[in-house]
Amino acid sequence: KSANPQRFAIADPNLKSAEIAFLDTSLCFAMDSELMFVDMEVQDPRPLHERRFHWRILKPMPSLSQVAAQWFQIDPPLDPNPKNSESSEIFGRPGAYRLHFEPPMKIYQSQCLGWSLKGPGQG
Repeated sequence: KSANPQRFAIADPNLKSAEIAFLDTSLCFAMDSELMFVDMEVQDPRPLHERRFHWRILKPMPSLSQVAAQWFQIDPPLDPNPKNSESSEIFGRPGAYRLHFEPPMKIYQSQCLGWSLKGPGQG
């Protein structure tokens, strides 16, 4: 992840509280791919324990606007916790972790892996 990811406010009527999405363009895919795992560095596990942190797939949307902006459709959150486990068991303390996707997740060309954070925090 780059040191300065781009930040986007999520405007989704299905969300129950304010949430900020983060996008690191190095996590955008140039071709159709299968995502098997994500390595992540956890500095503060509280957002994971409180279920405020989510991985998300961001899909670029075509725009008829003349403005040089990119719109994204933001998919429902990917749960970072393996089935039948609590995040406090998996992400017990700060450190490096690997999140596995079983089965591998299909990501299509130009889609991006991003993350979102509800409430206070730096992302």
